[in-house]
Formats: sequence, C-alpha cells, structure tokens
Amino acid sequence: MFDGNINNNIVAFGPDGETDCRAIGTWLEEPELWYFTIVGNINGEEISFKIYEDDKVYDCNQTLTFEDNATIGTPRSPYQIESIDEIVFDNYRISNFPNPFNNSTTISFSIKEESHVKLSIYNTKGELISTLIDEEMNSNNNHQIIWDGKSGNTELANGIYLYQLRLDNKIIETKKMVLTK
Repeated sequence: MFDGNINNNIVAFGPDGETDCRAIGTWLEEPELWYFTIVGNINGEEISFKIYEDDKVYDCNQTLTFEDNATIGTPRSPYQIESIDEIVFDNYRISNFPNPFNNSTTISFSIKEESHVKLSIYNTKGELISTLIDEEMNSNNNHQIIWDGKSGNTELANGIYLYQLRLDNKIIETKKMVLTK
C-alpha cells in the first residue's frame, strides 16, 4: 500500500506539528523501506510521523525522542515504526505479531461495519495456502486469529507469506509476513 509511488508518502514532524516538517521519507527499492535523515537539535525533542495516501492522512500514533549525539537507526539496522501496520483506516485495521514469526503469529483486525470477512494466506506465487475466516462478522475492535504456519496439517517452508483481508468480497489489504523456523 505505502510503496513509494507518487500517491503516497510518509513524513516526519517536529514538536510543532505540521508547521514543523523535518523530513519526507524517500522510498528505497532495496531493501523495501522508507529512509529519512532527520536532524533533532534539542535533547528530548519528539518527532511524530504521518502517512499521506492520495487525499487521506493517517497518524502513526508513535513518536521517537532524540537524545544528544544519538543516531536512531542505520541503513543496516533501520528503526522501524511499529505502529504503521496498526493504522486505523476508514473502515478497518489489520496487523500481525510477531513478524517475523517462528511457530505462529496472531493476526489482529477490526472492522467498523458489519461485513462478510474473508482472511486468507497466500504464498508469493499468489497460490492460496489457507482461508482462516470466511463469514459474516459484526463490527468489533478486537478480532484475532492465530495462524500456525501450516497449510492444513502440512508445515510450510521458511519464507514470505501474504495475508489478505477482504470485506464484502473487495480486497482491502494484503500484507507480508515472514516465517522463520
């Protein structure tokens, strides 16, 4: 979804909010991540993040605090904004934890309206691995389902898998997760 195209961006702001833009993320193709150079010149200064997608703006609900002479993240060990996967969108929220995972991961989601929910797992070739949910569901802030890294009773190989949320038969979000054993 936030892949660096012209219609979306991630921006860092200083303590004065949107009047204090400190950096606009640059999308790197390899590895796939947003890269910032942000200068904090006051010990204890807090930086917050927002995502812009077309005409929508999402708060990341996470701040980072600068310390004197500190570096936060490097190209080899980037700082990850954990809450990007948990941004509340117009009618849903979805994330998984842990990611990467070993034996199992918990996929959490919420929907704001009663909908037919389909939550499926795919491999990177687009082949269906498993359908975890395929039913009508009421709005709720805390739906959770555990995926054990299997297709039926078959243990899957290490690698990248995709989980996809559909509401009323429309693809809403597809995200990556990494199985490591």
